[in-house]
Amino acid sequence: MWRVIKFLFFIISPFGIYIYGKEFLNLFLYQHAYTLPNVQVFLTGLIPTSLLWFILGSKLTFFHVFEHEFTHMIIGLLFFKKPRVFIASEYGGAVELYGGNFIITLAPYFFPTFSYLLLLIFPLLNPSFYNYFYLSLGIITGYHISSTLIEFDFRQPDIITSGIVFSLLFCLFMNILTLGFLFYFVAYGFKGGVEFLRIFEVYLQRFLT
Repeated sequence: MWRVIKFLFFIISPFGIYIYGKEFLNLFLYQHAYTLPNVQVFLTGLIPTSLLWFILGSKLTFFHVFEHEFTHMIIGLLFFKKPRVFIASEYGGAVELYGGNFIITLAPYFFPTFSYLLLLIFPLLNPSFYNYFYLSLGIITGYHISSTLIEFDFRQPDIITSGIVFSLLFCLFMNILTLGFLFYFVAYGFKGGVEFLRIFEVYLQRFLT
């Protein structure tokens, strides 16, 4: 079954990159989201810290490794794959699960784990804390962007195992999805994030009518 799903993603990913990538760019080029206060606070955290994380990456080895392996584990749990071994140190790490699939394998290269965990507390916040939330979300999301650029390497075992061409297409598509949802959430709330994800449905309806 997973071979079929992987093949479908291989076919869909180029179209997804175009459709969702275009919509992602529209947020800034046509909707001028950068003028929104929420987005400005978010970008204040994201832009400088993306550069800072990238520069300091070599000094944060343990954190990189921990987040990488933690993401494998979290996505594995979503697929009901229990962890058997979890190791993280500045010298390397590993996670062994009872079962797996290509999504679990590639998850650290497209899923901003800590950003989405932070989203869980948003409904509990008093509006007076929203700016602090958006700033924190920007900082953490900046880490994901820089760490993905650092870690995505064609020599990585995860990439080789999943296939270099497939990994490149799939991870690019999924990064646009996961980051696009976050940006639209910051601009327009959860409703905006969901509407972003439904863009494919809109294009499909246009194609069929």
